[in-house]
Amino acid sequence: MITVIIALLLISVLILVHEGGHFFIARLFKVKVFEYSIGFGPVFLKKRFNDTQFSLRFFPFGGFVRLAGIDSSLPEEQYRPEESYERLNYWQKTLVLAAGSISNLIFGFLLLFLLLFFFGKMEGLSTRIEKVIANTPAQAMDLREGDKVLKVNSQAVSDGEQVVKLIRSSKGQPLEFIVQRNNGEIKFLLNPSYHEKDKIYFVGIKLQPMLINRYSLIFSLKEGVKEFNSISLMTLYGLEQFFTGHVSMDQVAGPLGIVSLTGEMVNYGVTFLFRFIVILSINLAILNLFPFPALDGGRILLLNIEKVLGKVVKPEIINRLNYIGALILLLFIIYVTYFDLRRIFIKPS
Repeated sequence: MITVIIALLLISVLILVHEGGHFFIARLFKVKVFEYSIGFGPVFLKKRFNDTQFSLRFFPFGGFVRLAGIDSSLPEEQYRPEESYERLNYWQKTLVLAAGSISNLIFGFLLLFLLLFFFGKMEGLSTRIEKVIANTPAQAMDLREGDKVLKVNSQAVSDGEQVVKLIRSSKGQPLEFIVQRNNGEIKFLLNPSYHEKDKIYFVGIKLQPMLINRYSLIFSLKEGVKEFNSISLMTLYGLEQFFTGHVSMDQVAGPLGIVSLTGEMVNYGVTFLFRFIVILSINLAILNLFPFPALDGGRILLLNIEKVLGKVVKPEIINRLNYIGALILLLFIIYVTYFDLRRIFIKPS
């Protein structure tokens, strides 16, 4: 239950940042914002501040801002012409639409920078166990935090990378661990489990970092840029692999998958959880810029079509496209959720 609450809070923060970007830029250009909502469906909490209603809705996986001149359900008599999104020029409109993704990218980078500056970066692994994961072979055999792995299958190990390599190359065959506990040595026989999603064998131990490098302000910025670029490129590569059919649906995480992954990150510690937030924030930014109806990227594409054609696309056409796009996205989320459920509840034989 705690994992679900953490996951919902995490998602809500990312949506808050995303919609906050749209809100801030719209207000910067003096566009009237009727509502700033986190979630979809029935409203269970709302507060009006100035001319904007701030809402929390029942389904937390999403959000929106209702802007004068862009939301066709808002009668024109409720706002003045100078408060309309439609009065903005091409670049201002583009910035309003892209602001959500830009905010998520900025948020992801800042969080990455703060992690590097305050917590440093783990480099290398020791052979000492930092954490034993619940419901794994390691816990079942009573391995404990603080145990130091000396040998795996009679092979002496000098660093954690060797331990991980031996576990993953085991192909599920039993592994004999010799560990040091206090001043004595204990022998354990572990049967590695197979992680279906990551396609790896594991026993359920997290090894302590061999070294945590703490960086200066400037180096944290440089390293943050480097890691930010790496995550962004990985996200784009993942999208390319998905659309070219090289990634199966079993490797795509939906809402339930995110909840499950959040639980795993919580088990590994706060720095892993924060890095997971960084990855989600960058993914959300890039996905929202994808040129598909109902996404910010789809609206930007329509804006560019209008720019090229030199005329405005009829609102009813835009509404129809957004409706169809939203329906397709909803069906896709339901489809992905099916695979989430299958991964969580149907264990491989």
